[in-house]
Amino acid sequence: MKKNNVLEFAGRDTISDPLTDLLRSGAQQLISQAVEAALPWLYLKGVSSGEMGEALSVLIGPDAKGLSASTVSRLKQVWG
Repeated sequence: MKKNNVLEFAGRDTISDPLTDLLRSGAQQLISQAVEAALPWLYLKGVSSGEMGEALSVLIGPDAKGLSASTVSRLKQVWG
């Protein structure tokens, strides 16, 4: 699929009904679980803290850009 043949659905963020809200919530939970599973795996594979944001943006898209090296370092401390 090419970027030039993808049409944006205008107003998709403003739609709010019970089914849409449930689907959004479920999608957010799946993404959260995927990130929780991917972080330790990437760390074990040798991805450094500074490269973690870039690796995650490849896996889950541009929303991962907010994951800083300091956040990854704190998570590594929790993992032991």
